[in-house]
Amino acid sequence: SDRTEKAKPLIQEGARLMRTGAYERAIMEWRKALQTDPGNKLALQYIKAAEERVAVSKKAQETVARGVSAMAEQKWAEAVALFRETIKMDPQHEQAKDYLKQVLAKVAKLESERLAGDFNRRALEHYNKGEFLEALRLWTQAVERKPDWDDLKQYMGQVVAHVDQSGLPDLPVAHPARAEILALHKDACASFLAGDFRKSEAGFEAAMNKAGLKKGTPGSALEALRAKAENWGQKAVSDLCQEAGQEGTRNNLGAARRKVNEALRLYPGHPQAQAALAPL
Repeated sequence: SDRTEKAKPLIQEGARLMRTGAYERAIMEWRKALQTDPGNKLALQYIKAAEERVAVSKKAQETVARGVSAMAEQKWAEAVALFRETIKMDPQHEQAKDYLKQVLAKVAKLESERLAGDFNRRALEHYNKGEFLEALRLWTQAVERKPDWDDLKQYMGQVVAHVDQSGLPDLPVAHPARAEILALHKDACASFLAGDFRKSEAGFEAAMNKAGLKKGTPGSALEALRAKAENWGQKAVSDLCQEAGQEGTRNNLGAARRKVNEALRLYPGHPQAQAALAPL
């Protein structure tokens, strides 16, 4: 009809405005179309859709505001939930996405700092027992999680120097292979600190061979270090397999496989890791 034709440009302009997100201006255009062509079904449909979108947009903004308040109060879990709720309502809500990214980064940093503090506490327990290598390994893990912990890095350097200077007190000064043994010892210690316990164990055992000692020799400092590397390696594999099992129960099979593969990287063919991998 003639009225429908006259209303058409108004409906098209409203559609254009809606595509730009100007919902209220779009509604005004469609209402003008209804004045020209009362009962125009397309205009009515557009108005209904736009009003629903305005309501969603308003609720999304209110939810974002609550999320920002939660951030200010350091209620991180609540903030994450609110920003995710906003994005679920409005997948194109860039402000909510940006806030969510900020909060998740903050949560990750706080968790890293918490873990760093825990590693530091455990390291001090070993240090106070004179177990310097274990302390250094844990401090290394602390620094991995808090790279800007400069005071701890400096202190670690002092402890590393102490370990290097103390060397192997039971190794005779006149031993013909002393330099090679000390070099193997130093490399094995470095592998221990890096978490490569299998390489560390092999390095200490190679140093024992150079010193003419057999695996299991009682009272040997090198044997104590070799056994230490072996024990830490076995525990690392066990912990990774346990974590893989926990991921599996949550149906996070990809994460579970990554944990088991890390265990197999540490100890290729390890029976516990192979068994953990089978159901994945």
